[in-house]
Amino acid sequence: MTDNATYTTPDGHVIKLVPPTSQPEIAAEVVFLSATNTLRASCMALAVCWVGPGRPSQTYRATGFNPAVFGGQISKELMGTRKWPWGATMELAQAALLACNSVLPDEVEVAEVEGFCEAKEDGSG
Repeated sequence: MTDNATYTTPDGHVIKLVPPTSQPEIAAEVVFLSATNTLRASCMALAVCWVGPGRPSQTYRATGFNPAVFGGQISKELMGTRKWPWGATMELAQAALLACNSVLPDEVEVAEVEGFCEAKEDGSG
């Protein structure tokens, strides 16, 4: 996926998938959910990364910020109400999941800040 990549949804909308860089905790919730429910995590990723027309009507806030419920509502809207085919839904949703994963820190970035808030060994701070 590139920054300028566009995708056409099964119902004809041309969109971009942009990870929520201003709210990386949402991207983290998506990735954590993917460990237990890939479908819901991927559909949540699609909703939070979707830039363009035809965005799903469900909101994260309306679910009480519950990732599993939100992902389930998005999958129900897309594959149920809008009748998106499974394969096309998952293709877009997996691209969005990768976009969310791309904004999380990697091992090198974590190692660079490890100990940033720890007191110095000499007790000075």
